[in-house]
Amino acid sequence: MMARALPGVTVNDLGYVGIGTMTPEQMLHVAGNIKTNGTVYASAYSSNSPFIMEAPAGTERARIDDISGNFGIGTAKPSEKLDVAGTAQMTGFRLPTGAMSGYVLTSDGVGLGTWQQSSGGNGSTNHWNLTGNAGTTASNFLGTTDNQPLELRVNNQRIFRFELPNSSSPNIIGGFVGNKVTLTGVGLFGATISGGGNKGAVNWVTDNYGTIGGGAGNLAGRPTGSEITQAATYVTIGGGHNNLASGLKSTIAGGADNEASGNNAAIGGGQWNLAERAYVTIAGGQMNEAIGVSTWASIGGGLRNKVANEEATISGGSDNQANGKWSTIGGGSGNVIIARYGTIAGGGRAESVGIPLAPILCLMNTAPWVAAAGMRPAQLPARKPTPHLPQLAGEI
Repeated sequence: MMARALPGVTVNDLGYVGIGTMTPEQMLHVAGNIKTNGTVYASAYSSNSPFIMEAPAGTERARIDDISGNFGIGTAKPSEKLDVAGTAQMTGFRLPTGAMSGYVLTSDGVGLGTWQQSSGGNGSTNHWNLTGNAGTTASNFLGTTDNQPLELRVNNQRIFRFELPNSSSPNIIGGFVGNKVTLTGVGLFGATISGGGNKGAVNWVTDNYGTIGGGAGNLAGRPTGSEITQAATYVTIGGGHNNLASGLKSTIAGGADNEASGNNAAIGGGQWNLAERAYVTIAGGQMNEAIGVSTWASIGGGLRNKVANEEATISGGSDNQANGKWSTIGGGSGNVIIARYGTIAGGGRAESVGIPLAPILCLMNTAPWVAAAGMRPAQLPARKPTPHLPQLAGEI
């Protein structure tokens, strides 16, 4: 049974009121728009009777739960005051609880968001700003708190690496990404490479406390086979190219293709110089050698000079040989000393051989205090440099 009390209004026998429809399906069914200048109240007439909004009819879009009062969009069981099952878009957002300038909204493990100090940004006190920091203290630092290396990169390529293989002596590796302070099976510490190196000519430290200042293709330590005994510690190469310092506490300041294999040996620079005995010094020049039993010997420079006995000295010149113990050659070319304490001030192709009438004694370096100048024996044969450095090409 239906009754019409007003035009456009229908009340059926269930008490449903229809406005704009003759078949109302709810207590109030409006087929059209609703406009009000007051308040619309909705209260459940029984439990489990939420306020539901549908569009189109039969398709729920939102609801207000009758018990919790939570408003849900896209969900029939809203668990918070506003529960959106989907993506929310807005032109503004405000969460005043816990907010401070520079803080960021952070989620916990269940998705609860709170304002927290940022690990970066001007409002945080626990970060390093791109434009610098003020108010730092002695407790602030840049680095890691676990035993992981720290790398600095430019254009995503490593330019410095800091690592701590033991509790006290870090390794510092700069320059080309292929530079290294490691050797298979050996844990190194206290090593430093300040820079340099390139593909095919890396700088490499293979023993503890070794140092390379720069250059390319330099090797500080003993790299191969049974020589890995940690005996080449404290070696230093300042720079240059393709230099090898493998003696304990040996030093090469620079130059190219030089080798200091004697303990505490030193080469200042030049090229193809070889210091293979302990405590010898070659200041520079080219193709000079301190070999044999030439401990504490020295060569000032020049070309193809050779000392082969203890405390022998050649100041310079070319193709000179000081084979006598405590012998000295001041310079010149092609001079040779066999006797102990022999001295040649300079000139060319002079020979100090001890007592001239006793050649056997001369060869035994037993004739003392012999000096010669201006003598001209046959010219000494030229010596070629001996390749003595490992090939590092391809090491990256």
